Amino acid sequence: MKKLCMSEFLNGKMLDQLLPIRKDEINRFLQMIVKKSEVNEAVNVTNELLKLTNSIVMKMSIGKSCFKEDDEAHKVTERVRESAMVSGMFNLADYFWFCKRLDIQGIEKRLKDVHDRFDNMMENIIKEHEEGRSKLERKDGAKDVLDALLSIYEDQNSVIKITRDN
Repeated sequence: MKKLCMSEFLNGKMLDQLLPIRKDEINRFLQMIVKKSEVNEAVNVTNELLKLTNSIVMKMSIGKSCFKEDDEAHKVTERVRESAMVSGMFNLADYFWFCKRLDIQGIEKRLKDVHDRFDNMMENIIKEHEEGRSKLERKDGAKDVLDALLSIYEDQNSVIKITRDN
């Protein structure tokens, strides 16, 4: 995976390809700041910069921005946040070995539920990308990291073999 990331995703060509995405998201952020300043509305810069960062990462990864509440990218961000919250909870099984199989607090069940929902959502995003790739608009090269991963996945002659789970 390290070789794949360095040779495919973090190379100059891919970063140059993704430059317009970063510019668009930064412009959207700046326009939002200008609009709020025109109506003298307060801006929580920390939250807005977090949204901007998440949006850039999601747009580069799956081609969708986090700014829309009903978008898959926003849902991915929420699932990651929920997973981090549940996995970071105090768990008796971490401290008392005899509680490991009992799942007294239901944390393992909640983690499995979050993981299953995340997997279903990602599978839908992958299928959507595959459908888009079957059309002509995606044939001219990778538009985001998921497109690059799908290209490697579909390439039978690729040195690096990845599965759908990867």
